[in-house]
Amino acid sequence: MAPAGGFTRGVCDDGPPMPIDPPAGTSEMRGVTFADGDIDERIGGVTVRVVETGESVVSASADGMWSFSVPNGTYTLEASASGFATTRQSCIVAGNVWCSIGMTRG
Repeated sequence: MAPAGGFTRGVCDDGPPMPIDPPAGTSEMRGVTFADGDIDERIGGVTVRVVETGESVVSASADGMWSFSVPNGTYTLEASASGFATTRQSCIVAGNVWCSIGMTRG
């Protein structure tokens, strides 16, 4: 089942990618930042950066949400926050995708 808002599971999630038809143009890449493999333990105040564009946002304090509007393609996300190891992961954007980032304390 896709998350609310019409988003499809991206290949950077823990499960297998769901088939999507890539539309032309710009898509929404969004997710949450969470701690130690527990998606329910959200982390706010995380700087999430798209390495290829240099664009960055800070995840929301209450729910760890973040989002970017980007052209379809493959992107590297980098997440950093005090008390956590900096994390990088790849996300394929071909239509709206959900691409949450798990971080490890350290």
